[in-house]
Amino acid sequence: MVLLAPLPLTTLLLFFIAWRSLRRLPERLSQNDHYGDWVPFASVVGIFMLAFYGLAYSLFPYLVIDRMDLWQASSAPEAQRVILYGALVVMPVIIAYTVLSYRVFRGKTGVLQY
Repeated sequence: MVLLAPLPLTTLLLFFIAWRSLRRLPERLSQNDHYGDWVPFASVVGIFMLAFYGLAYSLFPYLVIDRMDLWQASSAPEAQRVILYGALVVMPVIIAYTVLSYRVFRGKTGVLQY
């Protein structure tokens, strides 16, 4: 229990950070201070990742509870090697395209005004 305590404690801390930053967000937007706009998003991403990690930890090694474990569900090593080679080719292309699209559209938007 002591080894797993950081998961819920970190989740509670992230909930508090998201709550606090969302309460301050209208004040920061009215002052055109956009320094902490990313904090609520990053907190929620962290909460999601911790929730997924907790679920994966609680189910390990089963993929289908009490029916199929990790080793029964894996495919042949040859098929996994083909998938690895495909991922090694495709992932840099996806990352390069994402960086390019962010660079093209950088600075094209302004502050929200109602």
